[in-house]
Amino acid sequence: MLMILLVFLGGLQPAASMPRPLPGNAALPYPESARAAGAEGDVAFRLAVDRTGTVTGVRFTDVARPDVGIEDAFVRTLLTWRFSPAMQAGAAVDGEYQARVTLEMLMPMHTARMYTVTPEAAWSAVNRVAAELKLTATRRDRDSGLLVMNTGRGSDDQELHVFVPPAAKPARVYLGSRQESQERGDRPQFNGRELNTRFYEALERELRIVGEPIPQTPWRRALRAVQLLPTDAPEAACLRGLAAGGGVMPAGVKDALPELIHRVDANYTGPTGGTTIEMVRVVGVVGEDGYFTPLRLEGKSADTTADFATAGIGAASLYRFKPGRFNGCPVIAEARVTIGIRR
Repeated sequence: MLMILLVFLGGLQPAASMPRPLPGNAALPYPESARAAGAEGDVAFRLAVDRTGTVTGVRFTDVARPDVGIEDAFVRTLLTWRFSPAMQAGAAVDGEYQARVTLEMLMPMHTARMYTVTPEAAWSAVNRVAAELKLTATRRDRDSGLLVMNTGRGSDDQELHVFVPPAAKPARVYLGSRQESQERGDRPQFNGRELNTRFYEALERELRIVGEPIPQTPWRRALRAVQLLPTDAPEAACLRGLAAGGGVMPAGVKDALPELIHRVDANYTGPTGGTTIEMVRVVGVVGEDGYFTPLRLEGKSADTTADFATAGIGAASLYRFKPGRFNGCPVIAEARVTIGIRR
């Protein structure tokens, strides 16, 4: 009996460790086809990794949205990954690696950030930064959370549009900018990185807080806000409803319509030398905090050039709204804005 027990114990092997990804593996992509389809959420996968650390197989156990290019894009990247192989009793063996990642469309960090302070604190800090950077205010509206400034630098003068939605908690600070330069033939450039980034850096020194990225999709934005707020915050109930996919504007409810509070027109020097004003319509979404995300031009014609379309979308990106409300909560709404473009 003792002999049998010794033989049995001698046959035991320690469990193999899981393979570990090596530094320098390529980041997993977020394919444009998935973005265009609005596909967000978790992607879970298992990799077969041989004893040399090479990936020999990919299997998906969960995909946020199948058949929009996520699987193909992931496979192409995952097959290039290298691993430290699984080990068992001091020897490299075949193994399996599993992971889960979340795909989420985020607004660029030079145009949108969220801060764990009140809107009032963010607004005060924004005004102090404007003074520090010697920007000249052309509009300051605390009730709407709007501050429009310019740099006053002659032909390269830049206009900075700051939006701090007064009812949105935690605070969001949206930056948009417009610059017209004679070197570009008076064609405006919107939302440039340099001035926006410089303003955010100064703001974060003032607040002593690093900004959080803001999800592009309104209900995911609401979910992120809930995570940053105390559980008993008065705003949390409305945000949880939005995060669950609610809050879309009910048809025919007038109070749920967003109210336009800030608009911008665009200049575009075209064949007529800028003497004709053409009206274009931009379709987009007004989020629960009043930020407008332009999606597309409506009614484009054959002579609508890429530069002209960029001018329309760029101007629309600076539109701001007071969101509509339903049952006491802000709602998400599709909106169409008409922009005058001099061409």
